[in-house]
Amino acid sequence: MRCEPLRSVRAHRPGHRFEPTSPAPSSSGARSHGARSPAGAGRSSTSARPCRPTIAPYTAAKGGLRNPTRAMTAEWAASGLQINGLAPGYIHTEMTQALVDDPEFDAWLRGRAPAGRWGTPDDLVGPAVWLASDGSRYVNGQVIFIDGGITSVV
Repeated sequence: MRCEPLRSVRAHRPGHRFEPTSPAPSSSGARSHGARSPAGAGRSSTSARPCRPTIAPYTAAKGGLRNPTRAMTAEWAASGLQINGLAPGYIHTEMTQALVDDPEFDAWLRGRAPAGRWGTPDDLVGPAVWLASDGSRYVNGQVIFIDGGITSVV
């Protein structure tokens, strides 16, 4: 299974490349309240929140993506920019195949996650499209956890 959610996003919105629908803020800092602000989305991970043994470097790296999302919002929101992030949970990809194939870990995940399953790359498409749409124009500085509810119970 390949993880190519942005190609899926383009398939849902042909020609859409996350380009802003309004010009960048002016050098005077004036904000256009009626038009769609330029939006940016970073990628974090559910590991930015809870930790578990053996993955400290990974957790630190993902946490290192979460706080800049918030900091960039504090710096740039007044200029009309939206900065948000996606934090996928356990997504079945080539990178996680060894965990999927591990019966003990697979059983732990399915038993622990409220959704009772592994995520798929397609599970990331809806939130990515939403963050790029006018429906999220007042959403800023958020990291959206797409994890089947696991961060709610871990």
